Amino acid sequence: MRPSQPHHAVTSYHREPGGLRRLDFFVDKITQHLGDRNPSDYKILDVGCGNGNISIPLAVMGFDIMGIDLSDAAIKASVQTAEETGVRSTFLVGGIDAIADGKFDAIICSEVLEHQAEPQKFLMTLRGKLTSNGVLLLSVPNGQSLEERLRRVLNSSSEGQKVKSWVKRLLGAQTIQSMSQNPHVCFFSYKQLTSLLRKAGFWIAYSDNAAVWFKEFFYLIGRAWMKRGSNVFHWLDKTDNRLADYWPRFSADGWLITAKRETHFILSSSGESDETRGSSKNNQNKFILLDPRIREDDKGGLRSVRVVQLIPTLGVGGAERIVMQLVEGLPARGIDVVTIAHMQGGAMEKIFSENNLPLVILSRTGFLKRWRNFWTLRRELIDLKPDIVHTHLFGSDFWGRLAARFAGVRQIVTTEHNTNVEFGLLRTTALRLTKNLATKHVAISMQVKDYLRKTIGVAEKEIEVIYNGTDLRRVKRRSGSLLQDVPKFIFVGRLEEQKNPVMLLKVLAAVKRPWRLSVVGAGSLEARLKSLAEELKITPRVDFLGLRDDVPELLARHDFFLFPSRWEGFGLAVLEAAVAGLPVIASDLPVLHEILKDDQATFLPADDAKAWSSAIESALTDSVPFFAKAARAASSDWSKFSQATMVGKYADVYCAIMYVDSNASHSVIPSAMPKLKA
Repeated sequence: MRPSQPHHAVTSYHREPGGLRRLDFFVDKITQHLGDRNPSDYKILDVGCGNGNISIPLAVMGFDIMGIDLSDAAIKASVQTAEETGVRSTFLVGGIDAIADGKFDAIICSEVLEHQAEPQKFLMTLRGKLTSNGVLLLSVPNGQSLEERLRRVLNSSSEGQKVKSWVKRLLGAQTIQSMSQNPHVCFFSYKQLTSLLRKAGFWIAYSDNAAVWFKEFFYLIGRAWMKRGSNVFHWLDKTDNRLADYWPRFSADGWLITAKRETHFILSSSGESDETRGSSKNNQNKFILLDPRIREDDKGGLRSVRVVQLIPTLGVGGAERIVMQLVEGLPARGIDVVTIAHMQGGAMEKIFSENNLPLVILSRTGFLKRWRNFWTLRRELIDLKPDIVHTHLFGSDFWGRLAARFAGVRQIVTTEHNTNVEFGLLRTTALRLTKNLATKHVAISMQVKDYLRKTIGVAEKEIEVIYNGTDLRRVKRRSGSLLQDVPKFIFVGRLEEQKNPVMLLKVLAAVKRPWRLSVVGAGSLEARLKSLAEELKITPRVDFLGLRDDVPELLARHDFFLFPSRWEGFGLAVLEAAVAGLPVIASDLPVLHEILKDDQATFLPADDAKAWSSAIESALTDSVPFFAKAARAASSDWSKFSQATMVGKYADVYCAIMYVDSNASHSVIPSAMPKLKA
């Protein structure tokens, strides 16, 4: 490929087959991991930095970069390039042991692992140099390729090494990385490489092909007549780069991998923790092996059961919030969790990053993007090796269940979050056809259970009802029963047709008494709603607050909660408003009666604007009956709708599945299992 980005101007990687693809991979993953931090506060270690082809571009972008290499000549070249470029960076001669105590946000290990006599020990050393949320970025050649097989033969004898040296002199071989002059001692297949990473305490957050055929072709044949950087060179390199996006992993000419530190509790085969060796008793294994939350790992030791939470995006909606709560709560119950947003990220990415929660973000890009995304997801599941895949929302329920099966995952849990009245025949048929791929279906309400049973055709015995939960510790109670001088209404929800915000604005515009409305949420109707507010001449009285993470505080500062939704699977926002002691005026939906009684809220027909207008006028005229209902709701026992209860029930579902799967012969009851350390 030809240089096309600003950081390409300070590297010679465009003259190496697959070089810019490799560099762009490192830059993209580091930039993604950086988030909204300042690059100068982000520390990177480039192991085997060679001539600085990766380090210098990152230094130009403002990152705090340190490069190390065993070659004194390579380090001198890097220092000279850094001085000429005018960037600040540190380059040292030596191996990883030369690094003083310190932690890095990212470690780059490009074409280095294959030179290590003890690769697992080397990776574990790198792991110790990473921050708890750090990333290891690898580029590793395919040890089964023709080039690597030939290299192995030539390096195995003195005669072969002489032939290799003679060919290099004949072709005028150029050094891109200093390691290229040293023999490869490890020759990995993709399966061996990923297994090695897991044994070293990493989980694979992303993988891609580094090249397909051009790198191998160039070094074996092409460089005898093809000039580096020529038009033909760049065209072939670009073609290979496009092909690499779709090529099978096992036969690619090398791989690009993002790996992160494992954080779950791990026991060795002797019952000792890898992190606190010697603190456990050997006889722990006698019981722990019966616990369905413990699985045997690649090194014959023990690890927590791994569950992948699979969701299309990370927007702020009810399903996304439930995933967040599961990710936060399950590790304390001995269950390891990784979240995959398989279409794109969203507003909740920041929360995952700030809380150091394992997250993988995929995207639908390129030619045949839906199918490419499907196979990328399948590959990610193969790399992660989850025991259970838990799907949320249609994109994950259909594509995710198929990908999980193609990846060899036997246990799939699906949570249905809605009654999906907007689904047409095609989507409904898709769910019917794939329903049997799920081991267990979870409905978030009795109404959703009826939908699964009657519309999708799921057998009743395969459905578990688990109500959504909220963190009751975060609730901020509204104080008093008096209205503010200007009564304040609040609406919380996605700005979509389902939530009916358009009708709400029209109803309020007809109310003559003073009022203000806070709209919390985002969606496709946002621009239309702002325009409508202008048309109705109520813009000064409507505050569009967007996505917020302080909803409990906002609820406590308002007088009424309005919820005109047309349909719901549960109604988490209504629950939170009721717990906070806020008078609730909501659509008369069957599912809301599973949460609130008639004497705890005011229920109205969803699309009856006249009824809504009358109720709001009544609330502003005489608020006492409305606050009486709110007081009864606030004083109720909400424990069955708590986050802890919800997480515990999902943990029981996972354990029951794993218990039946691998411990059916044991008479141990999963609910009686002790809690594990996170």
